[in-house]
Amino acid sequence: RSDRVARFWTLGMLLSVIPATAISIPSQRLLFFVGLGAMGLLGIFLGGLAQRAAWVPVGIVWRRFSWVFFSILLVIHIGIPVVGRSAAPIVIGLGRGVGDQLLAVGRESELKDRDLILVNSPSPFLFLYFPFERAYHDQPIPRETRILAPAFAEFAVTRTSENEIVLWVPEGDLFTLQEPPRTLSGNLVFTLWRANDTFQMNGITLGEQEQLSLSDVDIGVPELSDNGLPRRIVYTFDGSLEDPAKKWLIWDWSSWSYRDFAVPEVGETIAIEGPF
Repeated sequence: RSDRVARFWTLGMLLSVIPATAISIPSQRLLFFVGLGAMGLLGIFLGGLAQRAAWVPVGIVWRRFSWVFFSILLVIHIGIPVVGRSAAPIVIGLGRGVGDQLLAVGRESELKDRDLILVNSPSPFLFLYFPFERAYHDQPIPRETRILAPAFAEFAVTRTSENEIVLWVPEGDLFTLQEPPRTLSGNLVFTLWRANDTFQMNGITLGEQEQLSLSDVDIGVPELSDNGLPRRIVYTFDGSLEDPAKKWLIWDWSSWSYRDFAVPEVGETIAIEGPF
């Protein structure tokens, strides 16, 4: 409290936390400015303790506590980061492998000059990177990529006309994770759902009969759940659903991969399994 510079770094560190809370996953890049304040504060504490600055406690108990705290900080900020940095290539490699698996949508020849329609996906937000990933690897990019629903709930697909398909659940909504048979602590399915949940419409209220028109499909939300998320979504495409220019895929949790999806006949309903 007696060091003005320490108060400056502390205030800056705490104020920098506020914008970082705008997203529910405060990753490293969002904590950059928080880290700057922490660096300055740690430097003052460690240097002042070593040089016996005026603010260093005089009492033997407080002095010993300060040196114990000093040692803990060295382990946290030097020892653990060294281990973490050594393990980073392995962890990043595993994450990259899962990401590639979630974006693996079939042979290149099947997507050239076609529309890619995913009935569901365990990581819809990851497809924000999809066109850039394919462009980087010099792979053909679909004309349009449409993801109809996340892959975390059991739901039904009903075809109501030549060009219209409906995704619906009898109760709950299409975005909530299916009730697991056991705890999901540390489970990759839960991690994917939470990551996807970060980019959902939190705080946005939909009204029934909500409509959205895209270049190739009109989307309607005729029914909402009690928590305001879609229970039923209607997709009306331009042209027949069997159009050869459309490539339909569905996520298969048993194989952790996409497989071909056969569009149901008019009036037919297909049940889609969840992760459990």
